[in-house]
Amino acid sequence: MLTENLHRPLVWINGSPGAGKTLLVCSWLEKQQTRFLWYRMDSGNNISADLFYFLSLSAQRNYPRKRFKLPVFTAECANDIKAFASVFFRQLFALLEKESALVFDDCQEIENDPDFFQVLQVALHELPEGLQIICVSRNKPAALFKRLSLTEDLLDINNKSLRFTEMESAAFINWLNPDIDAQVSTALYLKAEG
Repeated sequence: MLTENLHRPLVWINGSPGAGKTLLVCSWLEKQQTRFLWYRMDSGNNISADLFYFLSLSAQRNYPRKRFKLPVFTAECANDIKAFASVFFRQLFALLEKESALVFDDCQEIENDPDFFQVLQVALHELPEGLQIICVSRNKPAALFKRLSLTEDLLDINNKSLRFTEMESAAFINWLNPDIDAQVSTALYLKAEG
C-alpha cells in the first residue's frame, strides 16, 4: 500500500499498541533505501519548540557537512505559529535533497494540542512533490483531515490493513520456523487475530 501510494502527501498509520505500525514504517523506509527525518512525539511542555528543534537536529544529522541554519522557535513565535511553521518548513524542505519522508511517530501523544494540527497543515501545504509526511498513531486521523481523504491526498492505514491474512501469517511463521506444522500455524493466527 505504501509503495503504491507514493503520490499521496499524507500517510496516517493507526492501530492498537503492538500492531506493527512503527515496524512497518521502518522496514518500508529501509527497503526504499532513501533518507528520512524521524521525530518521536512526546507530551512535554514545549511541543512546538521541541518539534522544530529536533527536526533541525535530524536534518543536520542527515547532512553533517552542510552548514545551514533553520529558524529558531522562540516564545514570540508562539503568537503566530502558522507563520513561523511556514518559513521553517519552506527552508527545511529546500535543504533536503534525498529524503522521501518526514515521519511523526507516536502522534497520539500530542493529538489534543491544536498547534500540532496547525503545524501539520502548514507542513503539508509547503511539502514538495516526492516527499511524504507519515504520521504513526494509535488513533484514527482527525476529522480535520477528512478533506484530504476526499481529494485522495490521505492514505489511511488502519488496524484492518495492518493485520496479516491467514496466508501471510503462515508464510511469516514458516519463515520464522519451517518445522511448525499448518495446524499450529493456524492456531497462532487465530490467537493473534492476524
